[in-house]
Amino acid sequence: MVACSHDGYTRLAGRPVHRREWRLEPQELRIRDEISGAGEHRATGYLHVQPGIGVTRDGERTFYLDVPEAGRLRLTVDANATATIEDGFVGPEFGKLLPRPVVTWCLAGPLPLAATTTLAPGD
Repeated sequence: MVACSHDGYTRLAGRPVHRREWRLEPQELRIRDEISGAGEHRATGYLHVQPGIGVTRDGERTFYLDVPEAGRLRLTVDANATATIEDGFVGPEFGKLLPRPVVTWCLAGPLPLAATTTLAPGD
């Protein structure tokens, strides 16, 4: 388990602090994002899909990543968040941007807010 936090948003009303925890279990990786503070806020998380990896949606909060030489992985966003695939970019090298899909989750409401994203072997 690895966890870290930052206070880069404390300039906003309610002084939000973002904490992320990565927990590796035998059959899954869980990424938990927590935003503490006060007041109403909107939080969005992004997973930029790297070149060579395919992504498909399966339901409201489940996505499949087809990773060459690793197989299929299931990405699940918990029920507290809405999830989408958006157009975005990745930077594979300095000064170069490639259009790629981005899986996003979004939460809105009074702080604290929390969302867990799970990556596990696909079906």
